[in-house]
Amino acid sequence: VAINMQGARQKIYVLTNPFKNEINLRFANQPKDMVTLKLYNEIGSLVARKDLKGVGNFVDWALPSGALSKGIYLLEAKVDGELYTYRLVKE
Repeated sequence: VAINMQGARQKIYVLTNPFKNEINLRFANQPKDMVTLKLYNEIGSLVARKDLKGVGNFVDWALPSGALSKGIYLLEAKVDGELYTYRLVKE
């Protein structure tokens, strides 16, 4: 599933949705700068964050086992200064 926002310079593919304890992403273009990933629960609370520098086209984000309950989450990815959001399901 691709996160493709109109006019955006980047396409992000979520390879694991639904996910269990890891979120796998692929970028169509290698990010040039810092990548910040944030995961929010259904009520909008930040439950996980990861800052990455010098990533390639793939990101495997391992989340603490048992730290998240099943449900709907919002993934926010800031890549090269642009913000992307995507709805994920935790199994």
